[in-house]
Amino acid sequence: MPLSFVDRHNGPRPAQEKQMLEVLGVSSLEELIGQTVPKDILLKEPLGLEPAMSEHAYLAHLKQIAGKNRNLRSMIGLGFYGTASPAVITRNVFENPCWYTSYTPYQAEISQGRLEALINFQTMISSLTGFSLANCSMLDDATAQVQVLQWQLDAQGSSLSTTTESLSRQMNATDVQIRQLRDQLAKCHVVAPIGGTVLEKYVERGEFVALGKPLLKVADTENIFIRAYVTSGQLQSIRVGQKATVFADFGGGQRKEYQGTVSWISNRSEFTPKTILTDDERADLVYAVKVAIRNDGFAKIGMYGEVKF
Repeated sequence: MPLSFVDRHNGPRPAQEKQMLEVLGVSSLEELIGQTVPKDILLKEPLGLEPAMSEHAYLAHLKQIAGKNRNLRSMIGLGFYGTASPAVITRNVFENPCWYTSYTPYQAEISQGRLEALINFQTMISSLTGFSLANCSMLDDATAQVQVLQWQLDAQGSSLSTTTESLSRQMNATDVQIRQLRDQLAKCHVVAPIGGTVLEKYVERGEFVALGKPLLKVADTENIFIRAYVTSGQLQSIRVGQKATVFADFGGGQRKEYQGTVSWISNRSEFTPKTILTDDERADLVYAVKVAIRNDGFAKIGMYGEVKF
């Protein structure tokens, strides 16, 4: 720029400064200060200030410093809700000079501020173009254009707000439809209430079945029960929760031992099954007992074995 920040804000030029010093009878500003300021408060050495920066360079420097700020959660106004002030209220109330200079004697300050703005605008145009003259009406044209642009932005913002609200309502309706479809899809699948190993399937995929027809047989093969039969003499020494040793019979003399717990005892006797052997071969009536074991995969459903209490 033709004029620096100091030149535009400090009026006297070197020639004018020299003329004023001659009138005062001193040769420099330093001599004038030395004669004016008392010796006990006068600095012996100049201030350690950095070289002056131009206005553009200093604004860039301030922007760099401001860029170090971190945008954290603001606690200012906590508990209050956001508000939107209509443009007519902002312009005619908050930005109306009558509210902050409502007394007549100081109305001249408004005019003075306007004149200062015009002078600053002229100075800016002169600095940018290098011309010695600038038309003040250019500021009015620019101000009017900015105001029209602001009105357009406000109208566009209002239209976007209306559009956003409409889209939000449509999205809410769409979310409801999505939830309904997901609920309908969930009802189209059969979910087994228990987990385990599928032992047998009664229908195939895609096959239509009648209501109430079983689809598959599922069993928990990790936790199984061994059904044993004891005589009345043995029953009196057996109780629920008692530990027992279970031997799984693999045939050919091969057996595997498991540790189990008595989980159920029948309260009624029954005739001894033909395939069951008891310690007392002459016993006709026996009691059923269930022993729970943790299966490692070798014990199979329907396999014979032996239980020792």
